[in-house]
Amino acid sequence: MATATTTHHKEAAAAPAKKSRYTEAVGRRKTAIARVRISAGTGKMTVNGKTPTEYFTLPRLVAAARSPLEQLKLDEYDVSVKVSGGGIHAQADAVRLGLSRAIIAKSPDWKPRLRTMGFLTRDSAWWNARSTVSAKRAARRSGLNVKNSEIEYTKTALIESGLFCTCARVEYVKIRAK
Repeated sequence: MATATTTHHKEAAAAPAKKSRYTEAVGRRKTAIARVRISAGTGKMTVNGKTPTEYFTLPRLVAAARSPLEQLKLDEYDVSVKVSGGGIHAQADAVRLGLSRAIIAKSPDWKPRLRTMGFLTRDSAWWNARSTVSAKRAARRSGLNVKNSEIEYTKTALIESGLFCTCARVEYVKIRAK
């Protein structure tokens, strides 16, 4: 009886894997996240159950979201997108990045062309805004009155005093134990 179960497991392992119906990729910009699925089809695109022109009301946002397909002249894929967070500008760019990544997952030959067009670069503006905000916050905690023009001087003073630390891309304030 033990041989029968062993044989059954071997048969299950030897069965060919199911062919996936779609290819999925994720794109992000600021706080917007887009989950993009592409599959063989007629070139239809939906964003959160709507057409791109219904979802992105501005024509340039529709063009930005569809740009990987337009630039590569690919109309054999159906695209389904679920996008959330951020504003519609960040969402359009997140869709563009996710669509580019999905195209590469389906056909890696397009990667150099998409890279030169700049579609594979994530614009992480969230980090850039965060660094000045945290420096201002650190200055307020230390009791310094700071204007925007004095922010670099304040960072230096706070780093020297041990209230402000920089680690890789993230800058943060040390919390003193009270």
